[in-house]
Amino acid sequence: GATIIIPADDSNETRALFLLAQVGLIKLPENADAEKGVTTLDITDNGGYKIVPVQADTVAAQLKNSNAGTIAVINGN
Repeated sequence: GATIIIPADDSNETRALFLLAQVGLIKLPENADAEKGVTTLDITDNGGYKIVPVQADTVAAQLKNSNAGTIAVINGN
């Protein structure tokens, strides 16, 4: 039931979701395509996590002000 904060802009949301799928935290459809993009609506199994997209430049601040156990995918800019 933990929360995962991700950036909400198209390219970074797609990257974040593919990263979460790669490490086994969520599942995406087998035909998911990074070039076409994916959103939280495409998640087929959220692993019990609450995935919260937020404005990309606020991810770190949102994480800082979150409950213990919350994790985030922070983009590099």
